[in-house]
Amino acid sequence: MNDPSEESYFEQLIEELCSANEEFKFIHDTLYNKSYRQAVLSPTEKFVASFSKNGDSLSMWNYYSKGNGYNFGIDIQKIMDLNRSTDFSIQQVEINYDKVYQLEQLEELFFKHKEHAQFFNEELERLESDSTEGVHDYFFSKTDGIQEKYIDDLEKLRIGFKHPAYAREEEVRLIISEASGLKEGERVSFKISSSGVFVSYVCLSLKAPECILDITTHPLNGELHKLGVEEFIRHDPKIRKIQIRASEIPFREV
Repeated sequence: MNDPSEESYFEQLIEELCSANEEFKFIHDTLYNKSYRQAVLSPTEKFVASFSKNGDSLSMWNYYSKGNGYNFGIDIQKIMDLNRSTDFSIQQVEINYDKVYQLEQLEELFFKHKEHAQFFNEELERLESDSTEGVHDYFFSKTDGIQEKYIDDLEKLRIGFKHPAYAREEEVRLIISEASGLKEGERVSFKISSSGVFVSYVCLSLKAPECILDITTHPLNGELHKLGVEEFIRHDPKIRKIQIRASEIPFREV
């Protein structure tokens, strides 16, 4: 991820709300269990495929394709349909960068789980003061799923929130999760990044022209680049329907 605060930013939002509101702090402290989240809700690896809603963005051209390159317009739903299997589950998430909205969504989540936290805390206090045989089983039978539901709701927000500084990316991402079981890890491969870091990844199928809608040439590319791509796809009957466009951004190197 180009944003090193992917995890910590969300925790900062929670901390900001909990520091300003004791009730929110009580709810979160009562229902959040980090080890439970890691063991139950995130037992397998997750992978991310990132896209942008903006097919001709100057900031994105500069960041990912400096001076030369092409942008592919992708049908994300077709990719999801093509890659659904017993090995993977795929979820589409549109990223939100508005901090006011993010805090509002977290507040709604806290209010939603207020009564659950009160009930869970009452039962926990009763458990701690009662040594009767079988009381532990009784406690877990009454509180079963309360923490899980809270953490699950948190995770749904977590994967969709990003720091406002990255708003220009207009990101839509696919969250690809491995199915737990015998085949876990079988489709995972590794590559070494330019800085020497081992990075795990999985391959998704991509068919043309079903998944590729159009190709846009870089703002610095000339007419020859566009003509070259048009010539290329014209010689392959499978991809002739893909639309070719030149970037509409006026730009030159100085």
